Amino acid sequence: MLPSCAGTLAPASRAADALLPLGFPRPLPQVSSLQVYDELLESALRAVGAGPRNLALHGPWLWLLDSFCEAYAVGRNYARLRQASWVFLLLLLLLV
Repeated sequence: MLPSCAGTLAPASRAADALLPLGFPRPLPQVSSLQVYDELLESALRAVGAGPRNLALHGPWLWLLDSFCEAYAVGRNYARLRQASWVFLLLLLLLV
């Protein structure tokens, strides 16, 4: 999940933005590829209806995640650990 401050500007940034001429694009908040991967993984798991009997990704979602990892240098180990943490979280929620 993205931090709650994502997309907000600090007061100093607002003052600097006021100096930009009209029509000049405003700077976007910086987001790492790992944060984007986490959001993409969460979306994929929700789209396939991940639950206690359906934890595997397949088809276009698996292709999308693999392509993102290759394009933005997200390590395979990180990707596996993040998916394993989701599986663990789902299993933990079942026990509660």
